[in-house]
Amino acid sequence: MRWLAGEHVDGGESSETAEDLETNAHPATSPICGWLVPVTADNSLEVFSSDGDPLGRLDKNGEWHPPIGREGFNAEANDPELEKAIPNAHLRRVVRWARGKDGIYSIFLSTLQNAQENVEPSDWAAHEAMFLMIGRPIAVVRTNLKMDMQGLPALDPSWETYRKALMNGHNLQLESAQIRDVNVSVRVGEHSQFNDGLLGYWCETPATKGHPAPDLPAEFLSPQADTDRETRKVGDRSVRAAQDKHDQAEPFNIEMSLNDDAKNLTLLMDPRGKLHASCGVLPVKSIQIPPDQCLQALKKIEISIRVMTVLSPQKPFEGEMAAIEMIRPNVEGYDTSWTEQRGKSHWPRTDSFLRPNPDAEHTHKNELRDGYLILRKSPPE
Repeated sequence: MRWLAGEHVDGGESSETAEDLETNAHPATSPICGWLVPVTADNSLEVFSSDGDPLGRLDKNGEWHPPIGREGFNAEANDPELEKAIPNAHLRRVVRWARGKDGIYSIFLSTLQNAQENVEPSDWAAHEAMFLMIGRPIAVVRTNLKMDMQGLPALDPSWETYRKALMNGHNLQLESAQIRDVNVSVRVGEHSQFNDGLLGYWCETPATKGHPAPDLPAEFLSPQADTDRETRKVGDRSVRAAQDKHDQAEPFNIEMSLNDDAKNLTLLMDPRGKLHASCGVLPVKSIQIPPDQCLQALKKIEISIRVMTVLSPQKPFEGEMAAIEMIRPNVEGYDTSWTEQRGKSHWPRTDSFLRPNPDAEHTHKNELRDGYLILRKSPPE
């Protein structure tokens, strides 16, 4: 089991058609394809690049929108403009799978939130990213599974096998009981296991070399979720939980043999947990996203906090946005601004905050304003 690079660095080929590269110590081979952040306040899902830059979001209906505070477009599922919004092909396939008005998005989001409740990382206090205090970002990563053997398989040492081999003359071959064709059940992730961070995954369909990788398969598997029903299906897409509320466990097994090619998986991970794979034949294998390849992105992720209904004096606009009357949050290392939606995709922003007057007599007109507080990492001095 090895991490696969989230971006291809082989010069020239896009991540749609380039061959997979295993992660190594070079920072350019980071396994992270991007980040997803569930927002429970409005049941949206924010999407960030592997570096923590905002790309867009899915609203409660599964429709695509530009990032909060940014102007952009509402692309359709197969609109080529979506490729401009999400350059990483693997992250883009996840968004395409989850979006839609048919109801699969709400099932997908609730399953992720349920799975997050069952994840308990051992080093939960080791990360210093501000974002982890108000949200639980999900890393989109890829890995491959392959059964392998150190050296040659053991041979049958019986006299009968040796006699048959001698009768073959020059073709002297001993039997290994076709051990390379034996299927072994591999289980990825473990329900409620301490420090297991796998929220869910897709078993990718093998791609033909030189051709774009196919979309993610219809079934999303969540080893950590324990929902009311094991399988929930909408159209041709379905979400399966490994365990239901009645503790009826149904582990997801991937059948593999030594002769099989590597199987690629697209995973949704808590970056603080580990990925475990067990098969009953070998010791449990565990790998973790290198902290140095995700911590900087977590610190860079822009924090947007929904603020509902602020009573603010109706003042002349300073440029495109009037100053907001509220106390500016003072967060060390972050710049704070206010943004609100005007029209379908217009998001003016201001960093002007007026301190509320406790002796206000309301001699002037007021207005109710809904918007977002944006906390962005301050640039280095």
